Amino acid sequence: MKNPFTRHPHEVGESYFTHMKGAFGYSIKLFLLSFVALGHGIFPFLFITTTSDCIKEMAEDIGKSRWQR
Repeated sequence: MKNPFTRHPHEVGESYFTHMKGAFGYSIKLFLLSFVALGHGIFPFLFITTTSDCIKEMAEDIGKSRWQR
């Protein structure tokens, strides 16, 4: 049986630690964006497209780094 900690990272062409670093980066960015979205919910005139723009950018980045190799 393959190591469950390295199977997925290797499937996407990354080492365990490279994958962890990327996942942590996305996690931190999403955490911060949750506050931006909260601020927008309270003050709808602020951060009108910030959260959606960042999420789209992250999705493009994930696609480029993993599936377009």
